[in-house]
Amino acid sequence: MNPKQLFQDKYLQIRDFLLSSSDERNNEQLIDIRNILESFAFFIQFTKYYILLCFSTKSQEFIEMCRYLQLEVYDQEQTLFRQGDPADKFYIILKGEARILIKSPGLDEIKQVGISGVGDCFGELALLFNSDRNATIVVGKQTELMVLHRNDFNKYMKFHSSEQANQAYNLLNVIEPFLSLNFPDKIRLASKMEYRTFQSNYAFINQGQTLNNFYVVETGSVKLYRTIPFNINKNGLIQFQHKYDPNKQSRNLKIEIDEIGPGKYIGDYELQHYRPSQYTAVTGMQTTCFVISLIDFNLMSQFQLAEVCRNSKPYPTDDHIREAFLDGIKWRIFRKQMVSKLQLELKTCSDVRDPTTLPKFQYQKDLRQFALKTLSYDKLMDSYLNSNGEPVQSQTGSMVFNEIKQQKSIKKRETLLYQC
Repeated sequence: MNPKQLFQDKYLQIRDFLLSSSDERNNEQLIDIRNILESFAFFIQFTKYYILLCFSTKSQEFIEMCRYLQLEVYDQEQTLFRQGDPADKFYIILKGEARILIKSPGLDEIKQVGISGVGDCFGELALLFNSDRNATIVVGKQTELMVLHRNDFNKYMKFHSSEQANQAYNLLNVIEPFLSLNFPDKIRLASKMEYRTFQSNYAFINQGQTLNNFYVVETGSVKLYRTIPFNINKNGLIQFQHKYDPNKQSRNLKIEIDEIGPGKYIGDYELQHYRPSQYTAVTGMQTTCFVISLIDFNLMSQFQLAEVCRNSKPYPTDDHIREAFLDGIKWRIFRKQMVSKLQLELKTCSDVRDPTTLPKFQYQKDLRQFALKTLSYDKLMDSYLNSNGEPVQSQTGSMVFNEIKQQKSIKKRETLLYQC
């Protein structure tokens, strides 16, 4: 049964239990409450990965901990605690809901980052690591909470890191924004990270999608693609103009804009600025990631968020990528022309005896400038060729290709540029 549904079905039983004094609670009642609590994500996740609660929810210590749970009732719009307050309790929502509010780093603006409902837990990490609250909690309507006070919480909660927790912690030690965090802060963040494996060629983010997660790549690689519109002529071929005119006929090309490897992360800019994804993320091979949800991302400490914000930058605009892409095609065409000229000169130079010794080329300056740029554009050009499915030489009708065709006809009437 769904834990939240179980909580609702057992509401009266739980409430009666919480209204009784700790001395009145018998072992049978304690076991019943234990059976309800152990189905919740908090206890499953922390027992399995990060925190062992008395080493097992089946233990007598865990059952004994249930003896000290209490009921607290809050009126609508009442503030439970404020960001920066010292932590004194752990909460589970029995009835109602709670809004999660945070103050952005360096700003006075307070924003809502999530809503917790029946069965949700909060407040555990501040108690576990003896830190201040990293969010403000306001109940949305009359709300009933199951509460465990600090002293009882600390008595029964035991810290223990599993293999996956160690992997997450070690990964944070090589990611720039998190290098300077102290041990408790890194563990706090690692405890919120979910381990996921994606198969090769799997798109786990789509362009235009609203992101709900922050991804840190542990192994494998992820390629980011941007789908960009290009204007086309009446023959359906790409026009060489950097500015896109939405009123003219167009064609979309999927262009690779980045490749993310181990220790790098995805989604930081979009989550911070509440913007949809600028790209589609596709795994290049089987890839493992640690994932932080949007709510947990926003609940990171002020220092953590400030560090991530400082290192976060958007990708170039469509116009800039379009310009680089078209320039790449032009440079590739120019290179082919230069190679053809060079091959022709070699064939007509009878006194060139050593084939590895090339004659002096007339366009040395152009070639030097070209060599510096062409390396940057080769990858974009390959993306273009792959998306079109045919080589550049077969394209006709666009401005640059027509110019090349005209130059070839003129070239037949010219003498050689270099005479041996």
